[in-house]
Amino acid sequence: MAAGCYMFLSSPIAALMAGTGIPAATLAQDFSTSLPANITFTRGSTAYYFNSSGVLTNAAIDVARIEYNSGTLAAQGLLLEGQRTNISRRSEELDQAYWVKTNSTITANNTTAPDNAATADKWDRTTTAAAYFLHTLSKAASALPYAQSAFAKKSVGDYCAFRTQGTYPNRADVIFNITNGTIATAASVNGYTAQSARIETCQSSWYRGYLNYTTLTSTTLQPAYSFNANNVNTDGVDSADTTAGFLWGMQLEQADFPSSYILVPDGAADVTRSADSALMTDANFSNWWNASAGSTVINAISPGVGTRVIWQYDDNTANNRFVLYTTGTTLMFDIITASVTVASLTLGTITAYTAFKAAVSYALNDIAGCLNGGTVQTDIVAALPTVNRARFGASTAAGEELFGWLKTHNYYNTALSDANLQSLST
Repeated sequence: MAAGCYMFLSSPIAALMAGTGIPAATLAQDFSTSLPANITFTRGSTAYYFNSSGVLTNAAIDVARIEYNSGTLAAQGLLLEGQRTNISRRSEELDQAYWVKTNSTITANNTTAPDNAATADKWDRTTTAAAYFLHTLSKAASALPYAQSAFAKKSVGDYCAFRTQGTYPNRADVIFNITNGTIATAASVNGYTAQSARIETCQSSWYRGYLNYTTLTSTTLQPAYSFNANNVNTDGVDSADTTAGFLWGMQLEQADFPSSYILVPDGAADVTRSADSALMTDANFSNWWNASAGSTVINAISPGVGTRVIWQYDDNTANNRFVLYTTGTTLMFDIITASVTVASLTLGTITAYTAFKAAVSYALNDIAGCLNGGTVQTDIVAALPTVNRARFGASTAAGEELFGWLKTHNYYNTALSDANLQSLST
C-alpha cells in the first residue's frame, strides 16, 4: 500500500500480524508522504513548510503540508499548527528604513534564501564598536511571551546574536554558532523571564535560530541582530570591522514558542497564518470506529510546550471525547464523558521536537496506555462517551493546537493487550 493511504479490514482479530499475535489495524494511516484520502483538510491561508528537498515552500489555501526535516530531509509527516501572526514587518526586506542599522549596512537580495529565491540580504559591519540592526514595536503594558526567529548564514564570522530589549537593560539574548549549528552562549535574560533557545539546520549552510522569552511591562520591543567574527558578543562589539552575514525570514510572534515561517512582504500590516484543520467525519469515521472497545497507535512530534493535542475523538463539543495530548513534555490520555473526566493516564515524558510512539486502548472499566514501549499505565472508567468524529492536531478547546507533526495514526477496533500496546509503541 502506498504511503499516505489508508486501509479498512473487516475482521482485524482474524487477520493477525505474522508471528506477533497482534491484530491487523482496522484503519492504517501514513502521513509521511501524502494526506490520506479520508481526511478533510482545510486552512484559510497559505502556509510555509520544508519540502522533500529541504526547500521552504508555500502551500496554497487548504493544501496540507507534508513536511521534511530541513537538515536531514527525513519525513516528519503532516504539519498541524494553530493560527499565528508575524509582527516583524518586511520580513525579507532588511534594507528598508523599517530596520534601523547601527554601524552596519545591508545589501539587498545578495544571495539565495531558504526558499530558493535570490532574496536574502547581506549585513556588513562598518566599525569595531557596537553594530547591529533592529526595529521597534509597540506592545501592551504587560508581561507577554514572545518567540523571535530568523534564518542566518555565515559570510565572515562564526556567530550570530539575537536580542530583544524593552527599556534597556531589560532584554533577552542568545548567540548561535552558524558554522556548526550550535548554541554558542545559552539564552539569558535581564529582567525578562522564561528564556529558551533552539537552532535548526537547513540546506545550503542556512540555520534557523529561535529565542523565546517573557517581557516586562515596557510598551516597546526591539528585536535586534548582529554578527561577530572574533568573539561572542550580544552587544554587537567585535575586534574587527570585517564581520558579515546573511539574514532572511525575520519573525516575531506573541507566543511562548515559535511556529513555521510567515512572510510579511511590504510593511503595511502584520500577516496571520490560519489554523490547520484535519477531520474525519460521517462514514469516514463510522466505518472504522467501535464505540465499546478500541485502540489507537500514533507516531507524532510535539513542541513540548503548553497543552498540545495529538488527536481527539469527540462529538464536536468538549463534553464527550477521547484525547491524547502533551502538557509540557508529559504525554496524557484522557476520557471525558458528559463533561466529567472519567479516566486520565499519565503515559510518560516525551522529548520536545522528537518523534515518539504511543498506544492506548479503551473498553468499559479497562483503560490502558503506553509511551515508547515503557510501562503500561491503566485506569478504569464508568462510562464511555459517544463520539462521531476524529480530529488531528487540535481539540474543541481553543489554544490546544499541536504545532507539531503527525506521522502515523492506526486504529484497532478491539482493546489490545498490554503486551500489544508495548510492542506497537516501541
